[in-house]
Amino acid sequence: MHNSTRTDTRRLTSIKSVRLIAATACLASVALGGCHFTTLPDPNDPANAATLDGAELQRVVAGIYDNLAFRQGTKEITEEQLRSELKAKVDEYLTNIDLESIPVDEAWQYADVLRTAKEWDLAEPLLKVAVKFADSADRKVNDTLRLAQAQAHLNKVDEAIRNVWSTMDTPPGDKGAILPAMLYEIAPALIGKGRDVEVAKLLEAAVQQHLKTVVDPSTRPGRDFLRARSHHIRNAFDLAISLYGRSDHFIDADRAKGRKMATVRKLWRGAL
Repeated sequence: MHNSTRTDTRRLTSIKSVRLIAATACLASVALGGCHFTTLPDPNDPANAATLDGAELQRVVAGIYDNLAFRQGTKEITEEQLRSELKAKVDEYLTNIDLESIPVDEAWQYADVLRTAKEWDLAEPLLKVAVKFADSADRKVNDTLRLAQAQAHLNKVDEAIRNVWSTMDTPPGDKGAILPAMLYEIAPALIGKGRDVEVAKLLEAAVQQHLKTVVDPSTRPGRDFLRARSHHIRNAFDLAISLYGRSDHFIDADRAKGRKMATVRKLWRGAL
């Protein structure tokens, strides 16, 4: 993979560039008798995947998912079929993309598509690039957590755990992703791989990060965060307690139960 620092590079074969070139040609040809547009590549055709930039590819995949989700909602397909068809469709696009030549500032977007297809071995190197060239604390923490998820699925347990711990010094305004990612995406891929007690400790640490998260309650995202906060925290404590118990760490399990009760009481009283 090319680790170029030209983060504003966009391939001239992208849809945006094609449209710009077409528009320029049209203006130049008006005096000569009119403008005749050629047919633009269809972004919904996997054969044209190489003409899409990262954001465009994300939108295409989101559209594919929405269509499949609608079919699932009407009972035409099951959730398992949705996941299978989504992966197959995304893989069609990926076969037409040279992942070695994508711009570094689009790495996280391509990696997101690879995560959708559960192509963890391909997503991991792109996520490493994304973390290295992240242009904000929010981008870095999200990409680091996604990297940990990919590594957990690849059985790179030590690296996954280390990357989750590395997010704990994220600024308060950007901590919100840590607990949901750990609880719903990373922990399930780590459980049963010989490190359940440390996974439990990570979950408890992620709870503390969630409590330290600063949001603006006057905004909808801020209100949504606060409404869901206690739900995620209870789920994280419950999973941690279960992991301690199944690992015969009964004292740790009892202590975690006490911390859960104290935390939930404070949340009810508005003390946190």
